[in-house]
Amino acid sequence: MRSFWTCVFIGCGLLIVDVLFYLLQQINTTPLVFYLGVAVDQLTFITPIFLALFGYLGLEKDWSGRSGWLLVFLALSFYAVGDTIWNVYGSMKVEPPYPGLSDVFYFFFPPLMISAMMIFLRLTRTKRSPVQIICVSAAGGLLLGFLLWKVIIPHLAEPQIPLTIKLLDLYYPLADMIIFTIGLLILLQVWGGQISVSFLLFLSGIFVLIVVDALYSLFSENWGYRNPLDILWNLAYLLIALALVYERTLHKRIRDEL
Repeated sequence: MRSFWTCVFIGCGLLIVDVLFYLLQQINTTPLVFYLGVAVDQLTFITPIFLALFGYLGLEKDWSGRSGWLLVFLALSFYAVGDTIWNVYGSMKVEPPYPGLSDVFYFFFPPLMISAMMIFLRLTRTKRSPVQIICVSAAGGLLLGFLLWKVIIPHLAEPQIPLTIKLLDLYYPLADMIIFTIGLLILLQVWGGQISVSFLLFLSGIFVLIVVDALYSLFSENWGYRNPLDILWNLAYLLIALALVYERTLHKRIRDEL
């Protein structure tokens, strides 16, 4: 467990520094503070990628769930590359193109994460009750209805929006909805039992990421470069990475007991 708490200390420490620099940028707009803030933000979400890799490399090679965590690591890495490209534009105070190079990497996040979560869903397979099915169906139906009302129908009806932007604006929220629904299924399947801390961290990170993505998409005109949502995105990175590290500690404990 020592390695897990060391990673928690490193990740939370960077997150606190990131928050402090964000607050400092609100009162000090000098270029030095701005670029230091960009560097700290970059370090804050890149470090969890290395923590996730550290966690993945410690998993048992013949364990059936290892492929799921590999897909999680790859999904997080693609997302981080997209955010890095976004940061490069932000550091130059230039509006990133949309669609742009960052979207090439963002595009791969949903299929990788959905594939990983389907593996986890199979690992946690239990008999679902009618109440669970109704709850998940209702949540998914409400979310889909909201997306149709606020995103899909308005975009399809807008003739000035290019086709590529329409497709991406449909792809991202629908992918988020699928990830959210599968996350609910996993949560409901393990709820009431002895839920793994690694799954709890993972699902917390996923839900934070989905909520922040939704807030940014719905109110994008209110968010400039370096905004409070960046801190929540970095928190999501950290939670998902810590899930991998914790899974590593479980495997190490099992090896030590043998």
